Order: sequence, then structure tokens, then C-alpha cells
Amino acid sequence: MILLACWCALRFGELTELRRGDLDLRHARVRVTRGVTWIDGKPTIGAPKSDAGIRDVAIPPHLVPTVRQHLQDHVGWGKGALLFSTANGGQIGARRSLSKVLGAGAQSCWAR
Repeated sequence: MILLACWCALRFGELTELRRGDLDLRHARVRVTRGVTWIDGKPTIGAPKSDAGIRDVAIPPHLVPTVRQHLQDHVGWGKGALLFSTANGGQIGARRSLSKVLGAGAQSCWAR
């Protein structure tokens, strides 16, 4: 998740809603068409705020093997399977819970 966030400039809400079907590894692209916002502690899935938010983003060639391995090891087989999910297969929670886990690691990623 952090690698795609850093190298592809994807927002947290976009990352947490990415699904297997959004990836085209043959052409090293990810299609962003929706995101998650958290309202009163509940996830709300919707389109990006603007038309410009719907876009194809290039995945740098050096990340493709890592993304492919992640798909093989951690993502269900259906096109609708979440790319990043909790241990029980649910959607990752609010950004602050992820920030607690990542802490300095996330900050050093963006500093590069």
C-alpha cells in the first residue's frame, strides 16, 4: 500500500477501495474510479470528488513484480477482491489507525 501511495501518488481513500479488477499489470496501470471516505465512523464508497479524480495511473516497472506477488499472496481471485484488506477480508479502517501502525515508516517513504 505504501509503495503505491508513494510511487503512484494515490490517496488513502483511493488505495483502500482498490480492487483486483482495477489493476492492469500487463500495461502497468491502475484505474482509479472510486474511493472511501469515513463519515461518522462508517465507510462511504463513491466516485472521486471531481472528474479529474477518475484516472489511469502508471505503476513504475520496478513495482510490478511486488504488486504481482501481493496479488498472489494476499488478494482474493475475483475482480472485486480488495487489494488491501483486514485479516478477516474487510475494508481497512480509518487513516489514523493505519498511521499508528506505519508511523515513521510512512513518513520516511514520503521524505524520499
